[in-house]
Amino acid sequence: MQQGDKFPHNTEFLYIPVNKQEDPLSCSRPIKLSFDKLIDQGALLILSIPGAFSPTCTETHLPDILNNVGKLKALGIKNVVIYAVNDAFVMNAWGKLLLNKYNVDDSLPILFASDPNSKFTQANGLGVDKSTFGIGFRSDRFAMVVKDHEIKYLKRDPTGLEGSGSKGILTAKL
Repeated sequence: MQQGDKFPHNTEFLYIPVNKQEDPLSCSRPIKLSFDKLIDQGALLILSIPGAFSPTCTETHLPDILNNVGKLKALGIKNVVIYAVNDAFVMNAWGKLLLNKYNVDDSLPILFASDPNSKFTQANGLGVDKSTFGIGFRSDRFAMVVKDHEIKYLKRDPTGLEGSGSKGILTAKL
């Protein structure tokens, strides 16, 4: 998958809508998240991270994104999906903690989703084997903006956050 490609139709992940008032240790059952429906609403930002609760993702990458929600919205982003090859329960708990810690308002929907069994990640060559770190196959760190089912921006960051952080995304030509 690369910039300029069409985003695959009928892509679905699992997620649990984040209720910031809920205890992070409680959650509902996962439901399907249709990317077609999100893309039909306008520009969709997809952020992929190797793992919820991991140091770089929790301490640097997501705070950078969450502190720039207003700028992302001004760029024309209508929805943000943050995903990992983690289960939906872990993503939900992590989402609650992050959205509360950074006091993110609801003006830009931010969905914490799961690519169960890495089906999407593997099918589109967007993963990396992290077995040497004891966590198996994971999604690579990247940012993707999809508009009108076309991938307008796709930057992978095996190290650092140059393309997947807010600075790279905000300079994208959408």
